[in-house]
Amino acid sequence: MKLQRAIDRYVGAALILLLWPLKLFSRKIQNKEAVFIKLWAIGESVLTLPALKALHDRGWNVTVLCTKRNASVYQQPFIKKVLLMERFLTIERKFQKFDVAIDGEPYLNLSALFTRWMGKHCIGFAHGSRARLYNERVPYKDMQHVVRTYGDLMKPLQVELQAQTLIPLPGAKRKKLKVIGLAPGVAESGKSRVWPAAKWAVLADTLIKQGNKVCFVGNQADVASVQRIQKLMKEKAQSMAGKTSLTEFFSWVTQCKAFVGCDSGTMHVAAAQGVPTIGLFGPNTPVRFAPYGPANGSVYKPRYKKPCINVHLGQIDCDHQDHMTNIQPADVLTALRRIA
Repeated sequence: MKLQRAIDRYVGAALILLLWPLKLFSRKIQNKEAVFIKLWAIGESVLTLPALKALHDRGWNVTVLCTKRNASVYQQPFIKKVLLMERFLTIERKFQKFDVAIDGEPYLNLSALFTRWMGKHCIGFAHGSRARLYNERVPYKDMQHVVRTYGDLMKPLQVELQAQTLIPLPGAKRKKLKVIGLAPGVAESGKSRVWPAAKWAVLADTLIKQGNKVCFVGNQADVASVQRIQKLMKEKAQSMAGKTSLTEFFSWVTQCKAFVGCDSGTMHVAAAQGVPTIGLFGPNTPVRFAPYGPANGSVYKPRYKKPCINVHLGQIDCDHQDHMTNIQPADVLTALRRIA
């Protein structure tokens, strides 16, 4: 991951300077064919959906360029086609020009290069050297929810977000069970967002004693941390960690009556599926990344005055590992009572 970022930062920046003059050749928008570039971050990909739905509803045909990792998020009826970056260089689409290309990455140079390559007219965020490649630059407002920030990317096309809207992900709806999903895992690039295992154990024990069924969730990388929590518990809790694919999780989570997760993709998936969700925050702020929707909530008890995570500046993690220690199980239980 560090090597990829270094290549993006230095090689990508050099290519941007080389291609800068191309932005002078913007062409008139004619056919309402748009491509949206989003190459990583499952949670943030979920948060782009309201903006893309609004674009579609204004008559645009929307294609998404993404990776295998987040492609399942974009299997939506309002998205015409999903192109995989892993295959992009080997297919004829590499020569296609869309009327508009929109860069949905907040800081990657690579995505800016793809945007310039694919679009006759290019839109992206206004910060960084990469902004030189865009025909229209949109300020990244970091004190509003990211759903609104992605909505801002559509404004040059006279597209506005409607009222707060959840976009469900693909997956069959299942019968609601008395299960509270707990997601202690975080992305490998965001370890400062982890809530201590001992506190997860207390939370889970308390919920079980209150008569709830509890199930831990996560991917294969989360299995060890879930097992560590289970060993600290006095009660027995189930675990689905490492047992479902991402698309299977889209469906499974609809069984939950409530969900608690750190600042992660699983938290945003649960909220998108209409499950009352609580997000736990420390190095990042829920002002930007709270679980989206009126039925959800957050617990935010920062140890430092300012957020250390600023995704649009490439600051996606922090050396401090004590960001989350102020949050107590009682805080989470109180938040759950407000939404469940």
